[in-house]
Amino acid sequence: MDDASPPRTLRIPKSQVCIIKHPGAGNVCLTVLQNSYLEEWLPYKSRYLSVLLDMKALPNVMACFVCKAEGAPYRCMDCVHHPLSCKTCCIKQHKFRPFHWVQKWNERFFEDFTLWLVGLVLHLGHTRAPCLAGEGSWEDAASHVDEEWEDIEASQQLAHLNPLNDRNYLTVVDTGSVHFCNVEYCNCPGSEDSHLQLTMASLFPTTTKAPRMAFTFQVLDDFIRDNVACGTSAMNYYSKFQRVTSSAFPHLVPNRYRELLRVSRMWRLLKLLKWQGFHQQLPDPWASELVLFCPACAQPGINVLDQDINLSESIFYSLLQRHC
Repeated sequence: MDDASPPRTLRIPKSQVCIIKHPGAGNVCLTVLQNSYLEEWLPYKSRYLSVLLDMKALPNVMACFVCKAEGAPYRCMDCVHHPLSCKTCCIKQHKFRPFHWVQKWNERFFEDFTLWLVGLVLHLGHTRAPCLAGEGSWEDAASHVDEEWEDIEASQQLAHLNPLNDRNYLTVVDTGSVHFCNVEYCNCPGSEDSHLQLTMASLFPTTTKAPRMAFTFQVLDDFIRDNVACGTSAMNYYSKFQRVTSSAFPHLVPNRYRELLRVSRMWRLLKLLKWQGFHQQLPDPWASELVLFCPACAQPGINVLDQDINLSESIFYSLLQRHC
């Protein structure tokens, strides 16, 4: 297109255009109304609904998308296109995605399932590879069970919400929902404690002895954003996870509201220490030392020249620095 030629314009019906005038500027802005986009989509409404219903039905070919084996019963609801897979391929594909939700075909419909029921094991300490040292001694879980926990009786639980009463089963809260994982820790000589192995896997344990629950780093960051930007309380935030995990029976999902409150406080403290450069070799911070740096306040040698500082106003500068 020649530079001198006029720009190409798009003709839009006047009924679909909103004219916005900026007072004092003399500019006029043409904005397409949202109703026009709705009218454009309405002819495809039935087709969209058909796609949603087709996703609930059994595919024409029940074959694993990896090995092409027939009769693949599992499909992942978090993977693109919800691919079908056999047991072996499902475990292999989710080795580094252990917090995806899967469903299983029960000859009538796809029912909610979990990866730990499929057979996925979360290995720690060897980049998700099994520990060659085998299963070693673990902290006495019976003596360190959190007394605050008030779980539903096992007889009332659904299969995918009722993990085995085993020390290796871990409750994990991720940004999607509440998960149960079969965890195997590293038992090599000199290996870290179980709670530190979880932390190295980006899982924040709720206890330092015999941890039975953890929050992912992502969900802790997400809670802080929701709390600050949306004013979401911890109770409402965790209630959402109960509803997402089981929309029909949210009361069967373990209530870990108090654990979220406690862990989020520790997470905020760790982030402040990291941002301010504190580490284990440094002494504990003084009062107000963890407050974030304020670029607008007077900082001698940073945003205020030394020759511009009036010694008679030293108290003024100290007050500014103290309150920032």
